[in-house]
Amino acid sequence: MIRVLRSVPILAACSDALLLDVASFTREITLEPLRTLFREGDRGDALYIVRSGAVEIRKDGGVLAVLEAGSLFGEMALFEDAPRSADAVARSECALLEIAMPRFRDLLLAHPDEGMRVLFAGMAEMSRRLRATSRQRVTVFETGRIVGARAPVQRMCEQIVRRLMRDMPGADGGLVLLDNPLTGVRETACRVSITDAEAQAAVKASGDRTGHAAVRALCDGTMRMTPLRDGERTLGFLAIRKAVGLFFSLEEEIILATVGDQVGLGLMNAYLRQEEDARGRLARHRMHGRDARGR
Repeated sequence: MIRVLRSVPILAACSDALLLDVASFTREITLEPLRTLFREGDRGDALYIVRSGAVEIRKDGGVLAVLEAGSLFGEMALFEDAPRSADAVARSECALLEIAMPRFRDLLLAHPDEGMRVLFAGMAEMSRRLRATSRQRVTVFETGRIVGARAPVQRMCEQIVRRLMRDMPGADGGLVLLDNPLTGVRETACRVSITDAEAQAAVKASGDRTGHAAVRALCDGTMRMTPLRDGERTLGFLAIRKAVGLFFSLEEEIILATVGDQVGLGLMNAYLRQEEDARGRLARHRMHGRDARGR
């Protein structure tokens, strides 16, 4: 357990003696997938380390972060006696270490030098997470603005791809595949820095339209594909490519899934506008025909 405790950044500088004390009041717990560890508003009386699996931090129905093995969470309770500010839910089966907060605080007060190092490391980690969350919210906000601008479908899709390429480190290409609402054939709506071979491979990789996101190695990069949905229907796929050797973080996958839902809604609105325009043109055509016959 000492090795696991030391692997956490805020405890890395602690002595073996202090970590042995921490281990004495740390217990191991296991969560099944989708099990809630705590909810927003619950009392914050412990902090947690992920030993295996992953935990989602959720607020207002959205996922703020996905924490994997070696991550610490719930540490706000170390700095203030306040209720939990978000939910923590097991993304998969996971094993956690639970550190009792009152005894941990008392231990840090009894060892002020190490306690100060822990507190400064904790503040640095919270600052890093805040910056990451802010970047995610900016991306989702900006892509939402693009979808809401009522631009033609191809232009909207290209703007979305370029925005994601800008906001995701290492992203160097992307495309959008859409199912033609008339023929049902999956076509390339837009592509940015993507070759014909990659576009064809992406169409093939989108497979049987089950809507499952998949990682596909295409040519010299890794491409993440996420479905564009309207409820249960899959309207197409959004794909972003990273350069060879670079991969997508769980946070980036969450961003892509959120943007995919945004674009799916935008597509349906665009298709409805096209139908309304078509009906309007047909009505005008019929009216002109009646006027011509009347004359």
